Amino acid sequence: MKKILLILVISFSLMSCSESINQNHLHNRSIKLKGYFQNKFENRKVIAYCKNGKIIYKGKFKNGKKNGEWITYYENEKIKSKEIYKNGKKDGESITYNENGEIKYIRDYKDGKVINYDTVSMFK
Repeated sequence: MKKILLILVISFSLMSCSESINQNHLHNRSIKLKGYFQNKFENRKVIAYCKNGKIIYKGKFKNGKKNGEWITYYENEKIKSKEIYKNGKKDGESITYNENGEIKYIRDYKDGKVINYDTVSMFK
């Protein structure tokens, strides 16, 4: 039962944040989840860990949808991205970092659509 729940959570996470988390990347890191899930993730915090205890991502659900800040991490524990969600859609500033912690690019979203895109260090 635990394995089925884990597979469902991972599948949902992959579908919801495909830009932030690569499926192969997750399989290679042996995910361990911590959180309390019921009623399709209503009003819950969620944190995914590697087998070695390092955090992969964390965020919150409200009414079964992503809401508020979601943060994903590289294996070196540096932040990979920070995204703001409202009712399951990106809404607000989304920042992506390279593995050295430098800002790679910034996108602004409104109702899940990009309204502004700024490449900061793409050619560094």
